[in-house]
Amino acid sequence: MNKEQIEIMLSGIDDSYINEALNYKQSKALRALPPAVKTALRSAAIIMVAIVAVSVTVIAASRIIRKTHTEPDKMYVENDSYVQRDTPDPEKRLPDYSLEDQILEDVDGDGSVNWIHKRVDLLYGVFKNTSYLYDDYEKAIADNPMDRWFENHVGDVQTVGVNYHEDSDILESVTATVRVDWEGKFYYYSEEYYLNPNDTVHQFNIELDNPSNKRTYEAKGKNVYTIIDNETVMGRESIVMISYDNYYGAIHFSDFTDEDIHTVLDALTIE
Repeated sequence: MNKEQIEIMLSGIDDSYINEALNYKQSKALRALPPAVKTALRSAAIIMVAIVAVSVTVIAASRIIRKTHTEPDKMYVENDSYVQRDTPDPEKRLPDYSLEDQILEDVDGDGSVNWIHKRVDLLYGVFKNTSYLYDDYEKAIADNPMDRWFENHVGDVQTVGVNYHEDSDILESVTATVRVDWEGKFYYYSEEYYLNPNDTVHQFNIELDNPSNKRTYEAKGKNVYTIIDNETVMGRESIVMISYDNYYGAIHFSDFTDEDIHTVLDALTIE
């Protein structure tokens, strides 16, 4: 698949979604990451949609799901084990903001690899983002450290973008973002895995624009999810956030009815 085909696959997304996506990691997760992540998301050729809302407060599949707190302008998850450093990490170099961003690699896949596109960016001399785009969920699962959140997706997986973020040649996080089309609608979910969250994640927060209609739903697996709507220029967004162990993530529904949201949540299995 070439770049033009990739663009066609993602052409139905409005620019406002892309703009929020490009600011997602920098503005939502409170840690010392500069605009590096914006290029990471661009290079993955995926859109990580605006995420708003939610909490899960029960034990699911032997994993403790973190409680999500909500305020009028944001929702957030605390990492109680975060350790504030008083001095810089001696293993990490300081970024040089005078340096131009570098594209180290930008290639389409072939029959010898599972991914359809790869891009590697170096930002400020220290932040390296290696991004892969897949059009097959099982191939993405085989290649990357992703949890299988759905044994069977409700709808058809269109793309999976995976980004590896390194600071000074030290791998910090792996983020997978999955787009699923279902009966003329779409939803995204993202799972962000941190190798050492106690060093990098203090508070994972998501800004809210016009939140409303906070409610809960007990899925078939007995997990209770909190859903909050958020009205934007693109319409109504309904989001469920999922955070456990070293994972921080969310499911975003675009103009879904509650019945359809419940159908997807019933299929969710955190393994």
